[in-house]
Amino acid sequence: MEQIKERKHWFLKFPIIPAIVVPFAAILVTSTFANLFMAGILECAPEWENAGSELYSIFSAVMRILIAFLIIGAMKISSGRTFWFGFRRKNIGLSFLLSLFCLFMIADNIIEGIVFGEGFKTAPIGIFAAVIGGFAPGFFEEVVCRGLVLSNMMDKWKGKKNAVLKSVLASGIIFGLIHFMNIGSDVFRATLMQVCYAAGMGIYFGAVYVRTRNLWGTVVMHALIDIASFMVIWPDGFHIQDLISGIAIAVGFTIVGLYLIRPKKHEEIKRLWEQEEREADFGKGYRCTSQG
Repeated sequence: MEQIKERKHWFLKFPIIPAIVVPFAAILVTSTFANLFMAGILECAPEWENAGSELYSIFSAVMRILIAFLIIGAMKISSGRTFWFGFRRKNIGLSFLLSLFCLFMIADNIIEGIVFGEGFKTAPIGIFAAVIGGFAPGFFEEVVCRGLVLSNMMDKWKGKKNAVLKSVLASGIIFGLIHFMNIGSDVFRATLMQVCYAAGMGIYFGAVYVRTRNLWGTVVMHALIDIASFMVIWPDGFHIQDLISGIAIAVGFTIVGLYLIRPKKHEEIKRLWEQEEREADFGKGYRCTSQG
């Protein structure tokens, strides 16, 4: 009989630490390898310089997707396949239903692109870079910031006062702060605004996740938001419409997110997560007794 030994994830013991370290480390690794990749490409084929930004986006996206799969695999193996990220059929319909508020931001990106943008990408490599470059953050950030970080907070803080609210707010705010890493490529005001609306989106995505324990809706909608934005050729600089849009997004997503986890829903959320934990424990016990 094969005994599946539960390993203690010491790095998850204090939820705030992995919430900061894991996303930052993954993004730094991605950026480093993408820069090395581009340096190698341009050295071997200087004629690709005009497509440099698209190639960088494509390689970065592939790296993020691979890292997300590595994190999923590492957590599955090290937990005896009892760590669930939320890629299941259970509550998938509710996950998409609660994620529909994202249509507001998708529409906003398209409308702003038409009114204020310099056009949309039409070259095949540009379209491909926009699609994969939009899917990658949606997949990577939901796996890490909701599937890993928020799940860990819900586990470590369960039973404590306002555990649901505390977990969603902490994970969402940290998700926003991670976007300060974009300050190297954007002006400070644009980065600061991105941090604010990303925090609002993080709170909203976190609320959908704790209500459903399912990532499909947030992954798909998050990806569509980014794809819609990356398809637009945006003008340089920071403009008044960016400020108005950023404030509206931050406030709107925060309000809807907090409404989804209003106190009336806390018992429902608690029961869902307790049931998921019992099912994980049952699955672990079943494998321990049935394999041999």
